[in-house]
Amino acid sequence: MVKKAILTVIVLCSLLSSGLMVVGDLVPYGRSGWEATRRHNSRTISPSTMVFKVPGPRRPRPLPAPDMAFSVQGPPEPHGSWPEERLAPLGLRPLEPGPGDIVIRGIVVWEGQVRVVSSNIIIENQSSLTLVNTTLIFNCSSPCQYQLRVKAGGTLCVLNGSLLTAGDQDNAFYFVVEAGAKLRMSSSEVRYCGYYWTYPGLTIFAQDAIITDCIFHHNFIGIYCYNHSAVVLRSCVLTDNQAGGLFCFSSNATLEDCVLSHNTVHGTWAYIASNVVLEDCVLEANGGDGVNCFRPETFEARDCRFAWNGQFGIELFGTRNPCVIVGCILLVECSDVLVEGINASRTDIGVFAYSTHDLTIRDCLLTGNLWGIYAYYSDIEVQNCLLNSNSWSATYAYRSSMALHACSAVGCGSFLYAKESTVRARDCSFEGGGSGFHLDGCLSANLTGCVIRSVGSSGIICTDTWLIARDCTVNDTVWYGAYCRGSTIEFHNCSFWWAGANGVSLEDCPDALLLNCSIVWSHWSGISCASSNLTLSGCTIAFNCYYDGLHAAFSNVNISWCSIHDNNGSGLFFSTGCRAEVHYCDIYGNAGCGAWNYLNESYVNATYNWWASPDGPEVLGIKDLPDRYSPEEVCEAVLYEPWLTEPVLTPDTEPPILSVAWPSPGWASGQVIISVNATDGGVGMEKVELYVDGSLACTDYEPPYELTWDTTAYPDGNHTLEVVAYDRFLNHAGEETTIGTDNTPPSIGEPTADPPRPGENEDVRISVVVEDELSGLSGVWLYYKAGGSGWTKIPMALEGGAWEAIIPGQPIGTKVEFKIMAKDMAGNRAETKAYSYVVLGFLTPMAQTPLLALGGAAATLVVLLLLKRHRKGYRP
Repeated sequence: MVKKAILTVIVLCSLLSSGLMVVGDLVPYGRSGWEATRRHNSRTISPSTMVFKVPGPRRPRPLPAPDMAFSVQGPPEPHGSWPEERLAPLGLRPLEPGPGDIVIRGIVVWEGQVRVVSSNIIIENQSSLTLVNTTLIFNCSSPCQYQLRVKAGGTLCVLNGSLLTAGDQDNAFYFVVEAGAKLRMSSSEVRYCGYYWTYPGLTIFAQDAIITDCIFHHNFIGIYCYNHSAVVLRSCVLTDNQAGGLFCFSSNATLEDCVLSHNTVHGTWAYIASNVVLEDCVLEANGGDGVNCFRPETFEARDCRFAWNGQFGIELFGTRNPCVIVGCILLVECSDVLVEGINASRTDIGVFAYSTHDLTIRDCLLTGNLWGIYAYYSDIEVQNCLLNSNSWSATYAYRSSMALHACSAVGCGSFLYAKESTVRARDCSFEGGGSGFHLDGCLSANLTGCVIRSVGSSGIICTDTWLIARDCTVNDTVWYGAYCRGSTIEFHNCSFWWAGANGVSLEDCPDALLLNCSIVWSHWSGISCASSNLTLSGCTIAFNCYYDGLHAAFSNVNISWCSIHDNNGSGLFFSTGCRAEVHYCDIYGNAGCGAWNYLNESYVNATYNWWASPDGPEVLGIKDLPDRYSPEEVCEAVLYEPWLTEPVLTPDTEPPILSVAWPSPGWASGQVIISVNATDGGVGMEKVELYVDGSLACTDYEPPYELTWDTTAYPDGNHTLEVVAYDRFLNHAGEETTIGTDNTPPSIGEPTADPPRPGENEDVRISVVVEDELSGLSGVWLYYKAGGSGWTKIPMALEGGAWEAIIPGQPIGTKVEFKIMAKDMAGNRAETKAYSYVVLGFLTPMAQTPLLALGGAAATLVVLLLLKRHRKGYRP
């Protein structure tokens, strides 16, 4: 009692000192705010300073703008949605019956009535009130003068067209369901309930409240859940409430098929460890957010519609627990969030993530925004989403990790603009609009199976980026198929068709690799290469309209196994500062030379190529003009002998033949050698790679192929291994298996000896507990030696949870040493230190044996001296 009294005094003092304690009646003040009046000793004081306003919609504060051409408004301050003057609802205070109050005891039913009530209605413990098609009008002369209160253990049922209201909308009533009470409402209505945060509306502290097909309107808050309460709403409408439709503070709420609209502030509030679930709900035209969450415990919203809210459909701030969300969303410092099945369209940003991790956006429609998805210092995976007509970009990532899978967009400023980020995109498509992928300073970008067509800029733009693109198609671009500057790039099996400028343009790229690619029908050159290192293999460069198949300057170029034909300029044009190697290519039908080396100090080595004639190419003089007819021409600064007398074989599309000698079934440890037999009947083998859990672990370029896997670099457990063999066209074949690794030796406990002090020729049973959590034990052995003999090995047997073995009896005085060795199925071994005992001695670690033996001898001497004195009649 003393502790409670002290706590009460502290709370009251803190409230009074903060100027937030208001005792007495509350009356409305004007149209824009509220005035509190306090009655004390029959006097009324109306301080002008106590005017409160319901918070209206607010705009988020801006984030620090990244180094880009535009910035975005960021998350709001956490306390921005939490008025400082808000108190816990006064429904926490007990309400005892007074004169004139209606007190419900027992079971009471009011049906088909209209009651004008000028008192409190209190439902006591173990009592119930049922309203059936009944109207209760609370005749309050001041706000919240009278209450409808269900006390702990009481039950209220409001059913079938019942109405709970105040007689004067300016003097609302108050409705409280205490903890431990029960509320059931169906097909009924509540209006003019609640006044400011101290009397917010229907206030539920109970853990058992179910409301179905009801309307809550023109209240301060439609429903206020507080302090571990639990409420279920089905098919309800919460509209035109002043501060919000639903407020959950440290509570659980489930809403199904509900409408929360036209509330002055937010449709739903979820604050501080609340668990909220919305399903098939509509949240629209609220002055603030559809849902405003501040550090909720969990939040889920599925198959909901968010539209025309003053701010965001959902604003989620600071959760670290799994969340499932639907709506136009702001996520701040959240983790483990699922956004699924939303239609977030015609807003500034469909989904904005700031410092948010493990965010998944799935099956969403994000159209007609400035940005469909905006990620800022976040980790996002986007799956199967439609992102059309987003004027700036379908997706944007700044210092984030973004993965896109099976997404599509039409008519956006770009499909993805990523700056200093990590990007993965698979099976995505983009049509119309500006550029496809715009990558600036990205640590890594992987594009697989993506299609970009009919764009108004370039298909791929990358600057200072590490890019790998596989099986991608870029068609019909106004500018470049791919424009790369200062980047390390790899294009595998990609197609670049109908580029308005060059199919692929490279500037200052330290390493560029194109394998099995098609670069055709470009308006300018197929490939433009300046100050870069370029490797081409297995590519087709053809029908490029105005200039050359390849135009290179100040670059190192290696070309092999390519088909270069029917370009309107030269097939290969090398200018100042180039070093070029061209071998095993078919070069024919180009309007200019097959290979032209112009103003270059170095010769072009173009031996072993097919020039459309068994007699080799035609060498042009300074004044000679090339033509499209065979044989193909070369200039004098090209080394072309020897040449091929027939075309290079049809490009090899068959993968290598592969067989892998996997380790024996079971568990692996240490260094594992995997032997591989890989052959290719076409262009020959390029390399063999080993992948462990999807990551490259080892590469071998020369037969016989042996791949070394260091299992100690991986955690113990099962791992997926894949061996992939590539030919020179990078056709590949693979085999996969699962192998368990165990590099942890068995655990050996302390051994025990029975008996601990053996007598002469007495056997000693050694017991020890040995465990291995992963691969299991293959054996446990006891090693012992007696006297000066060598070690004797005895297998131990498992008996009753311990491993046991017998050391044969020995003569008296013999010193016996022993140790335990265990081996698991992966070959890991463990061995104990040496233990010893002396027959008629006791078990000791070997290092302690001399001292303990000396102590035993001293103890024996003392006993003998005492016996001798006793026999002589010694008295102390």
